[in-house]
Amino acid sequence: MTALALSMLRLDRDSTAVDRTIEITTIGARTGLPRRHEIWFYRAFDTVYLTGRPGRRHWYANILANPALTVHPRTAGPTDIPAIGHSITDPVERRRVLTALIEDLRHSPNLTLDGPAPAIEEWVRLSPLVQLDFTPGGCGRTTQDHPESGAYG
Repeated sequence: MTALALSMLRLDRDSTAVDRTIEITTIGARTGLPRRHEIWFYRAFDTVYLTGRPGRRHWYANILANPALTVHPRTAGPTDIPAIGHSITDPVERRRVLTALIEDLRHSPNLTLDGPAPAIEEWVRLSPLVQLDFTPGGCGRTTQDHPESGAYG
């Protein structure tokens, strides 16, 4: 599954915001119900990551409580990829990964960020950071489970 997932989640310096956008289904930290989120994904060191500007995120709280999730790539058609999210908390590893991700964004000609990117120190201290491992299981919910809406919760 890892090779297939990585091939479906390809990025390069010419990738646009649309190319970077996926949806994920997590299990609600408080409700236990499936929740669907639109989010950018990032690639570094042949690994897929989820992060965002510094701040609190519902998707991150959900992954901390229930690490199994399902990735729904937009560029691959109606495909669901099960994954496990691992929060990266070690400051050295956070700095290494976030530095690579921010540098990739700064050198991507097809992206415009809303304002300047925060300083790396702020990202390391305050941004959610999750590494995705693609493994059977996911959160067990697919788009086919709710075809009438395409969304959960």
